[in-house]
Amino acid sequence: MDSAEWLQARTRIKSPKIKHMLIPEDKVKEITAAAEADLLGVIASSVKLTKRGKGYIGLCPFHNERTPSFNVNPEKQVYKCFGCGQGGRTAVNFVMQYHRLTYIEAIRWLANHFNILIL
Repeated sequence: MDSAEWLQARTRIKSPKIKHMLIPEDKVKEITAAAEADLLGVIASSVKLTKRGKGYIGLCPFHNERTPSFNVNPEKQVYKCFGCGQGGRTAVNFVMQYHRLTYIEAIRWLANHFNILIL
């Protein structure tokens, strides 16, 4: 295999489309759209949150703590722990971090959460 073939094979493997090769792309878009519309619901299914001002606060699921430092702002579609620094903007990232799943597993988890059938 020469260097051009190797580079082409390597690029194919790292292509973002490979992430959802097993799930139709339109289903991935449907699932991620549903998850982004309800980021608070996805996080609240795993973390007990309390309303405080415009946002929500709770104990961080990523480290042990006694006082809440995990914040979710549904208006800005962002979550952040000010204790350990974990945070993000997408429900897919939260599910991957919290449940320690791969991208495809997180998409399947969200599909199950939103009752979206994957064929």
